[in-house]
Amino acid sequence: MRRYIPFTYKMLIPYLLLVLLTDAIIGYVSYSMLIQSRTEMAETNIRTGMEQARNNIRYQMDEIQRMSDTLFSNLAFQRALQTKGEPYDIYLVMLDEIVPQITAPLKLFGNDIRLMLYTLNSDLYIVSGDNLEEPIKDSDYYILPFEDIKDSGWCREFKDSERDNVWLQIDTDKRLRNISLIRRLISYSGTMAVIGYVRITEGSKVLGVYRDDFYAGKPALTVKELGQGKAYYLAARVNDPAFYEAFYGKLVQDAGVRRALDAALPAGVTAQLRTDGEREYVFVQNFSGQTARVELDGRSYADAESGAAVAGVLELPVNVSPF
Repeated sequence: MRRYIPFTYKMLIPYLLLVLLTDAIIGYVSYSMLIQSRTEMAETNIRTGMEQARNNIRYQMDEIQRMSDTLFSNLAFQRALQTKGEPYDIYLVMLDEIVPQITAPLKLFGNDIRLMLYTLNSDLYIVSGDNLEEPIKDSDYYILPFEDIKDSGWCREFKDSERDNVWLQIDTDKRLRNISLIRRLISYSGTMAVIGYVRITEGSKVLGVYRDDFYAGKPALTVKELGQGKAYYLAARVNDPAFYEAFYGKLVQDAGVRRALDAALPAGVTAQLRTDGEREYVFVQNFSGQTARVELDGRSYADAESGAAVAGVLELPVNVSPF
């Protein structure tokens, strides 16, 4: 007796294979696009936030640089710094020419800074501001003799090098977590001699420094309080992704941002919080490409589909699991 497969079955089998293959392809493409879009969205948000912080710090540094440029290129200010004569004449020059040029930018800059002028002219009067050993509380200016710094290590190194107009941490900067812009003042009267040094100190807190090479000891990560917020400036590219996870995680924690799920999430696992006004729903999604385990926090959860209580460890297949 001959057996055969009915024609209907013969047509049905290829049809099912075609449908399954099509669904598998569409599902794979959709899943890949979803992972890519989520990744790009997260990268864009992080990049935008860091770019804003970078721009804030860069703006402040540029403003301080403009202060330095103004003093460096002001011929009247240069002539005033080289003035010799009777004490009363020196007093008038400082009152009319030197002090106004120094105090003007302090009034325009939004943050508190210290502007120090180290002069080689011994006829000028000394103007001592607040205590340099203490953190910056208000903007202030100083007119100090060069003798105060000529024997310091940083000054000797700076004089002997060709470096100029650079950001450094000197004297009490490291202890107070400040950073200073150092620049020579040059006389353009024909001698091109050094007539003084400008130091503008800004109160950014240094969180990390370079360990070696040319930038050894120089700030790599700083933070500056701006009103009720903080601006971070990262002057390096870190190859270890664990740094960014720890760094951004600490920022989120310090900012008091509520986590959808107060638990450590494996790489590729996300948690989003939704509410209908009465109850809250946490959607845990696994984009890692493999099964994942999440240790839940101490709050009470229930599976949204079955209503069963969920506690302890949540096993996640490679799909979306709402509860």
